[in-house]
Order: sequence, then C-alpha cells, then structure tokens
Amino acid sequence: MDFVPTVAILTAAASLGCWLSYIQGRWLGNTVYG
Repeated sequence: MDFVPTVAILTAAASLGCWLSYIQGRWLGNTVYG
C-alpha cells in the first residue's frame, strides 16, 4: 500500500463526507423546520 495515494483517498473521502453531511443538514433543516 503506497502512502501518498492512501492519504489522498482518505482526504478526499473526508472532505466529501463533510460536504455531504453539510448539504444534507442544510436541506433537511430547511425542509423540516421550514
């Protein structure tokens, strides 16, 4: 397992997860709480 590709994949996955949770929270907040 190479070190650099692993770090790059983990970083991309973490940033993607943060963006998804942020957008989902915004959308659910706007939908549920109006």
